[in-house]
Amino acid sequence: MSMRIGLIYHSFPPQKTMTGVATYALELARGLGGAGHEVHVIAEPAAGQELSLPGVTVHRLAPSFAAGPANTVLRKAWGRIAAPLLHRADPSLVAMMRWAMSVRDVIAPLDLDVAEGPDFVGGGLAATQLNIPLVVRMHCPWVIFARSNRIGPRLVDRAVDWLERWVTARAEVVTCPSRAMARVLRGWKTRHEPLVIPNFIEVPQAP
Repeated sequence: MSMRIGLIYHSFPPQKTMTGVATYALELARGLGGAGHEVHVIAEPAAGQELSLPGVTVHRLAPSFAAGPANTVLRKAWGRIAAPLLHRADPSLVAMMRWAMSVRDVIAPLDLDVAEGPDFVGGGLAATQLNIPLVVRMHCPWVIFARSNRIGPRLVDRAVDWLERWVTARAEVVTCPSRAMARVLRGWKTRHEPLVIPNFIEVPQAP
């Protein structure tokens, strides 16, 4: 049965530097589109020619600094108080949070059957807002990334950690690339036990 699937990934090629998350998203989109599904990728703008992938449509969305919660009161509090304070601590991280908040308007008219987003900075937030069944792929929670790179703890780090946990708790399915990552989730609230699904990549026939 063909499905309409949304992949909400901040990073997606072409782009100047290929991250592991972007590589994963590319392989997932390629595989799902090749299997006959209608795939919609929502990602940030990237320089270069868009890849031609069967069954895949890419929607490019710039970070919206005007975006915020749907509730008017919360939107004002976010825009006038919270966002400026967090922005001063880490502009790029807050830009990713605002990007996640602005995805809603893009996926609302797509009538998706299911969506997937990374744990990173609550990428799947828009799906929870629209009651679209969500799969969260655990790549590396911000709390681990920050600790490994000796960042923080700052207020913005706590905000991102809260957002990631909030979105993950509302996902229908949570997947992990390893048993080690699944163990990290033991202290997180999830609807079901995380599924361990190793990362995948299309290996060329020749070197």
